[in-house]
Amino acid sequence: MRTLDKYLIREMIGPLLVGLGGFVLLLVGHMLWTMVEGIVEKQVPVTTVVRLALFHVPWAVTWALPVATLFACALAVNRLVGDGELSALRTGGLSLPRILAPTFAFGLGASIVCFTVDEFVVPWANTASANLARNIELGERAFALATQRFLKATPNDLIYALEATENGAEGLLAFHIVPDGLPWVTLADRATLRDGVLQIHEPTIYSVTPNGQFLLATAERIDIDVREAIAEYWSSRVGVQDMGLRELTRELRRLREQDARLLARYRVQMHWALALPLACLVFAVLGGAMTVRFGRGGSLTGALLALGVMCAYYLLKLWSDMLGNSGALPPAVAAWWQDVVFGGVGVWLLLRTR
Repeated sequence: MRTLDKYLIREMIGPLLVGLGGFVLLLVGHMLWTMVEGIVEKQVPVTTVVRLALFHVPWAVTWALPVATLFACALAVNRLVGDGELSALRTGGLSLPRILAPTFAFGLGASIVCFTVDEFVVPWANTASANLARNIELGERAFALATQRFLKATPNDLIYALEATENGAEGLLAFHIVPDGLPWVTLADRATLRDGVLQIHEPTIYSVTPNGQFLLATAERIDIDVREAIAEYWSSRVGVQDMGLRELTRELRRLREQDARLLARYRVQMHWALALPLACLVFAVLGGAMTVRFGRGGSLTGALLALGVMCAYYLLKLWSDMLGNSGALPPAVAAWWQDVVFGGVGVWLLLRTR
């Protein structure tokens, strides 16, 4: 029996790697294609494009692993059927579930890997990817100054831009907070952001001494280091899809009194954080069962049908997401019904196949 288990596992490793590589390449390539115009227009360095692609790989792996698992299990079982080995094993008294047990174990292992990557790698990589993409698209102004909005540039400096520009601001008001004292107020017609430093040109500085004396001063330029504010800004740019299960749980506790539709998005994502990895096991069961049931004589019919079911699974997932996020479906139902239905079909086929 160990020989059979090792044989099936060896047969699945190659197709898994090929399928995983192919689907990851497809997903990452599609992402780059959507950005190709901006990349060419802004003459983004090749190293930056490579970094952007690599940041997208963990997310692509979580989506590709269920597909690659189905692909690997279907081809391995098809080889077993085509060579007549399945019939020989069943003639020897082995049940179909026992013969396919290595594929189930393989699917369970893929589910664990998928969950681990999704929980511990994808949130960091997605945030880094989004930050880099925004930086490519907008440059430093993505952080800098928004028109008529206060920005806490440092712990002691608040900045208000009358009109934000490509590289800074036209018309700027800055408050420098003095511990146990009155703030300084700075006015300037122009400011630029360069290499993480906000340069305020020809400012006029208004201040009040402790004894109430009013002071007026001018300077050629004042520089404010805003690199920490930039880092804090980027680190806070996290969406629902960029969170792991732990972050989603914390956000749900924090947002319990918020809009119900917003909470639905978090709950759907929480359930999908478990349902998507489990799809690897579901596809392992379904792929093996369909290949045995419809792949008689070594035909690829069963494997092709399994791939068709996989496409249906992802289309239904997108549809369920929309319904779950809008509140039309309970979050648990929106995330789990596909796994339940397709997994149930796989188990039914196993029990019905003779």
